Amino acid sequence: MTVTLRTRDTAAPARAPRVRRRPEGLTSHAVLLTTLSALALGACAKVGEDVFSRETAPFDEPIRAWIQRRRSTGGDTGFLISTRAGGPSVVIPMSMAIGA
Repeated sequence: MTVTLRTRDTAAPARAPRVRRRPEGLTSHAVLLTTLSALALGACAKVGEDVFSRETAPFDEPIRAWIQRRRSTGGDTGFLISTRAGGPSVVIPMSMAIGA
C-alpha cells in the first residue's frame, strides 16, 4: 500500500502595493512650523544682539529689582556657593580628572 501526502502551497498570495497617501493639511502645517521657527529665530537674534551690545537693561532691570527686594543671607550664601562651584578653579581640575 502506498501513501501519498498532499502538501498545500504555503506561499503568501501576492498583495497589491500599498498606496501611501499624503496627510491632509501637511502643507499648512509646514508653513505654520516654518513661520514659528522664523519668529523664534528672530527673537533669539534680537536678544543676542542686545546681549552683544550690552543693552540688556530692559530685560535685566525688573529681574534684578525683584531679586534685590527678596534678598536674604541664605540666598546670598547659596548663590555664592553655586558661583564658586562653577568657577574655573573647580571646573578645570574636574574636567582634567574626568578626562584622565
